[in-house]
Amino acid sequence: MSDLLEGIEEEIARRARIIDDPSYDPGPKLDKNDLIGAIILAVVCAIGIALGYILM
Repeated sequence: MSDLLEGIEEEIARRARIIDDPSYDPGPKLDKNDLIGAIILAVVCAIGIALGYILM
């Protein structure tokens, strides 16, 4: 189990170094269309959960 934890800690440290690098590019900013898509997805998921709860 400790080998697994060591591997996880090493991977976290590696990714932290990548993110802390000044030349790191986080990608494009989210725009209005992304927000609308996320809201629609959340509404569809909520409807699905409600229907599943009602029909069970």
